[in-house]
Amino acid sequence: MSEVLTKTVAAEGLANSVSPWRSFVRNYRRSPTAVAALFVIVVIALVAVFAPLLVSHDPNIGATAARLPPLTVRHSGRLASFSRP
Repeated sequence: MSEVLTKTVAAEGLANSVSPWRSFVRNYRRSPTAVAALFVIVVIALVAVFAPLLVSHDPNIGATAARLPPLTVRHSGRLASFSRP
């Protein structure tokens, strides 16, 4: 009789046990801050993975000289004043 009782108690203990993963997920979902933080991390990761598809041009290619005006005498005087001690 005690052998049957021992097997029954052991079977009930296994039936009521919850896996650590399921317990973690249940506790994690109860915290709105943790869920929001996970959402932000997932969005940042997705943006990083799909970054080449999101940009419209290559940032390394450009005509900086065409966009910026050349330095003049007026500009060089201002630069010299910053270099003096």
